[in-house]
Amino acid sequence: MSELVFNRIILEKAVRILSRVVACLLIINVLQVVVLIKFTRKPVILLGENSTGRIEMLDFSNYEVTETVLNNFVRWISSEYLSFGPDSLPNQIEGIKHYLNAEPKKAILKSYEKNKAAITSGVFFQFNLQDIKISKRSNPYTIDVSGVMSIIDKKGRYKTEDRAYIFEVLRVKPSSDNPYGLKVISITERQKEDEL
Repeated sequence: MSELVFNRIILEKAVRILSRVVACLLIINVLQVVVLIKFTRKPVILLGENSTGRIEMLDFSNYEVTETVLNNFVRWISSEYLSFGPDSLPNQIEGIKHYLNAEPKKAILKSYEKNKAAITSGVFFQFNLQDIKISKRSNPYTIDVSGVMSIIDKKGRYKTEDRAYIFEVLRVKPSSDNPYGLKVISITERQKEDEL
């Protein structure tokens, strides 16, 4: 056997061994990435105020959506979405945009553009939530909200109206932008005949 053939056999054997080593290293790296992703994700901790005013951690066992979480979420969104003044609405919508689907964002901004002259003249809207009831307890959830809308114009005239809204809330995968894992897909005002 010539030296050239002998070197070629050694080289082919070395290539096979190195190929197996590279394949094993690749598999080990993929496993390492999977393990790191699985075990380094920290759970989201959300705090809330209970009826006594004490701050406590909300119950999020396996990201289960509890009645308390839904009520607090809808209470917060309704205060940001339905209460605004001449300059605050765009910033408020920007603050809750990760929790709103495209439809509610478009609806409030369209309404704002339509009534911009009246709003920018100094009209303030304040929604005081009085009652909240979950009417559909599966995804997407339906929550009925009622309260009093106070409207104050620039001349100081004050008017109140009873208002009721229907929130449709979809459970989505929690993320860093949306730790609740909830998204409002629609907010519709309930008319008087709907309540009968």
